Parts: sequence; structure tokens; C-alpha cells
Amino acid sequence: MYRKQLIIAETLRLIFRYFCENDWEDLAAILGNPEVMKYSLAGVLTKNRTRNFLKKMLDRYQKQSYSYYAVIHRENKQLIGYCGLLLCSIARQEEVEIGYRLDPTILESRFGN
Repeated sequence: MYRKQLIIAETLRLIFRYFCENDWEDLAAILGNPEVMKYSLAGVLTKNRTRNFLKKMLDRYQKQSYSYYAVIHRENKQLIGYCGLLLCSIARQEEVEIGYRLDPTILESRFGN
């Protein structure tokens, strides 16, 4: 479970909150899915790479006050992915990128078309 003060925003179906260190296993299952990472330049992430990715997100909260946030399904409190803003360098210029990765099985079963 997570603390209430970690919540950024809520909708009827979703909770957006800061990541916690103990999110790494659920996040690894998502980022290890080839379908989720189909368009990622980094490709499918191993558990170790997911831990490093999460550490970078946690560090960015301290340095930039924003980063990617955990997306939680409100009904079952399950981590279903991430979304947010990320400061990155493109052609030697700092740009803010919008990024997301969401578990397609949750999207299909719970949010349908």
C-alpha cells in the first residue's frame, strides 16, 4: 500500500502517484513485456534495468520535482504503468518529453474500446 501524500491526482478509475522503491517488481513485469516496450528506444527491460530506471525516477523527483508517475487502477490498487514528463537532452538542447507505458492486459479488460 502507499501513503496518501504520495498521490498527485485521481480520476474515477485511476490514481496517479509518486513511485516508491517497492514498486520495482510490478514495474518490471510491465516494462519486461515486449508489447508494452514495442516503441521504446530502450527495448524490453530486465529486472535489473527496471530497478535502475526506477532509481532514476526517484532521483528526478528530488532534482526536478517532476518525472514519470505511477498509474494505479483505483478498484484493485494495482500498478498498471506510468505517465508523466521527463526532461531530456535532444540535439544538445533540453526538452520536456511526455511519456507513458501502460499494461495492455489491464487496458483491454478494464477500460475496453
